[in-house]
Amino acid sequence: MESDSGGESSSADPRPRRPSPAPGASSFRVAVTRPLPYGAPQLYLDRLSRRLADRGLTPAQHPLLRIVLPQDPTPLHEAAAWLADRLARNLHFQHPAGEPDGGGHAASPGPVWLVVTSANAVPPFVEALEAAGVAARDLRQAGVRVAAVGRATARVLRDAGLPPAVVPDRFTAQALVEAMEAEAGPDMSGHRVIFPRADRAGETLPRGLEERGARVIRATAYRVVDDWQGGRRLARALARGELEAVTLTSGSAARALARSWTAESGGAPWPEAVVVAVIGPVTAGDARDAELPVHVMPERASLAALADAVADALG
Repeated sequence: MESDSGGESSSADPRPRRPSPAPGASSFRVAVTRPLPYGAPQLYLDRLSRRLADRGLTPAQHPLLRIVLPQDPTPLHEAAAWLADRLARNLHFQHPAGEPDGGGHAASPGPVWLVVTSANAVPPFVEALEAAGVAARDLRQAGVRVAAVGRATARVLRDAGLPPAVVPDRFTAQALVEAMEAEAGPDMSGHRVIFPRADRAGETLPRGLEERGARVIRATAYRVVDDWQGGRRLARALARGELEAVTLTSGSAARALARSWTAESGGAPWPEAVVVAVIGPVTAGDARDAELPVHVMPERASLAALADAVADALG
């Protein structure tokens, strides 16, 4: 998720000497450490990789994390079953709780939202819906409101037949809370929010909605786990001098990189010629806490801005 808030690039650490492409390399080689989406094909090309290639760089995909299904999918399936039960009873979700809509629908359980902050949560949630006998169009027709963080998440939801009505300009949980408040009003009592999320997701969004009176159903849709093999391959590529830069888009990736480099290098210092580029200040703080340098950080937290910042630093 591109949720790291923007920051000033001037807070980055002093950059290493300007690198040069290795002999025989056509351009600078940049490691992309983002996990592949759930269910992605083996030859999937990450969006950041495509952005870097568009800027004339050579992306090298080295995922440090993997997206896997939750150990206990019960909450996710219970959320889908709750929706299926209400749909089977011909309930409509746009009207206040207990109020018939005059169009043949039974009393409404109150407004219902589907809130998604990561594109990786969409496929498992849709699979849970299908297992409960619910199609995406059924949710739309019943008036379920969809809200999302980030253009990528919104795009995946649209492709799944769940176009979001609320997408804030800033890619943060707090921005989504504020956008939903602007849509629904400051008092969200009676609103129910289905929130399929990662096992490590923060509490900013659900707590913000609960403070406004909403009832939030948290349902783990996927887990993020270390890709030990990917980390080992990346650390060895760094040791061999095969990369000029590494990109980090989450604190989890930063910590995984630090662990892998320490294990493979025996605690050697970070390669001084390798640029470390992060997507925003939250990831920068996590990287520094893991004793990694931070040389590049765009002013806006997005994959496009990160690719541009890396290209500018290496160019």
